[in-house]
Amino acid sequence: MSLHYILDGYNVIKRTEFLAKMKLEEARGELVRFVVNKRPHGSQRNKVTVVFDGKAGYYMSAPENRAVAVIFATKTNADQEIKTIVGRSRTPRHIIVVTDDREVQSYVKSCSAQVMSCTEFINRGSASRGGDDGASKGGLTQQQQIEINKELEIQFG
Repeated sequence: MSLHYILDGYNVIKRTEFLAKMKLEEARGELVRFVVNKRPHGSQRNKVTVVFDGKAGYYMSAPENRAVAVIFATKTNADQEIKTIVGRSRTPRHIIVVTDDREVQSYVKSCSAQVMSCTEFINRGSASRGGDDGASKGGLTQQQQIEINKELEIQFG
């Protein structure tokens, strides 16, 4: 049985220390990379959808790995989009919504779907990263990697 994880994108970003320090555009991309690389959702068979509040003109380049779908809720907000996805599902028991928003949690539970806190989800992936600061053993934090890449882009354009 595969599961469908639905992430309340900005809620996860705001509640995750290493993401909250970044600009929103960077944090969106880093969240998707984190999910692809660290697989806090477990099996590769599990589907992941990240839902962000959006407006006309918001976009994000498609992740290289199609394991993560990204939705910008432009006609409504992310909370309502998540509720709609869960409410329309034929198998809500196979859905896990990652959010700390109590209203969304309450609705999701009323539909027989599961809820996971943002911290629990991130910690599942962080365990394989070697710590909460984003640094792997002897490696660079993700923020340091981003800063180095920016410097290289400036130097070598």
